[in-house]
Amino acid sequence: MIRTPAFWYEEPGWQTSTLAPAAKVYSYFAKKHRDKITPQRASVPVVCIGNFVVGGAGKTPLTQILAPLLPDAHIISRGYGRAEKSSLLVDPHKHSFLDVGDEPLLLAQYAPTWVGPDRPTLAQKAAAAGAKVLLLDDGLQNPSLHKDLSLVVIDAYSGLGNEHTFPAGPLRESLEEGLSKAHALVLIGKDNHGLMKRFSPYLPVTMAHVMPRTQDIMALQNKTTIAFAGLARPQKFFNMLDREGIQVRKYLGFPDHHPYSDNDLKKLLKEAQHFHGQLVTTQKDFVRLPQRFKEHVQVVHMTLSTDKQFFKDLFHKAHIPCL
Repeated sequence: MIRTPAFWYEEPGWQTSTLAPAAKVYSYFAKKHRDKITPQRASVPVVCIGNFVVGGAGKTPLTQILAPLLPDAHIISRGYGRAEKSSLLVDPHKHSFLDVGDEPLLLAQYAPTWVGPDRPTLAQKAAAAGAKVLLLDDGLQNPSLHKDLSLVVIDAYSGLGNEHTFPAGPLRESLEEGLSKAHALVLIGKDNHGLMKRFSPYLPVTMAHVMPRTQDIMALQNKTTIAFAGLARPQKFFNMLDREGIQVRKYLGFPDHHPYSDNDLKKLLKEAQHFHGQLVTTQKDFVRLPQRFKEHVQVVHMTLSTDKQFFKDLFHKAHIPCL
């Protein structure tokens, strides 16, 4: 896995210019591939939670709060980075992140979660198992399954970067094409780039904020900590700890979906011993740790604070049942 290149979120420079031809080629063939596919309609409504950019934007915490709002909701996901390629229902007591991916393992705590390479097949299996609504984790750029409602999550703090497509920038497709698929936008974090003003004339837009669980922060007060995270932008987690007044002696960032090796774990323990500190990480990282190592780590659970009525109104308008 690679880290998000810094130049994606800077003013366009020589790196962007150099990669612009490759971005055009990538966009052309990606769109050509998508245009060949006819979306299949599931027997139950499908709510897609996607984003415009490569890397994390906040899809997982949004999925966590929407699942309880929908009757018999099941989650379907590709299961990024998993070794097993068959379609299956995630069992948190049986499967590891290597079997199903880190995000599905986390989401399975909130609703039945299916992983596999073919989304229409997953939709069929979930519906047969009793799902009345499907939450599609990611998939905005995958046309294989018809979406009844597409919610696009944007990290409002970082924005859309230089607004160039991959690899010259963070966009998975042109912004125009992405917006044409979106039914509503969810801006997470401080709106540093005026996205609400920019997009609200054209689409329903709401704000949301990712908040740490109070008891987790209280447990870290007056403790020396060593923070580590393997995310697309681990600095977001580190900044949150700073804002909450946590005493962090060292920050250790790893690539997104990073599988922690024995050497990584030894290094983390060595840092904790050196600073006489508590190791602290995210939920997503915690599920990727070996069971024997988890006793050394405190996890900070994150929740999304937002207007749930905004989503209920969208469900009602799209004729999607909600609680």
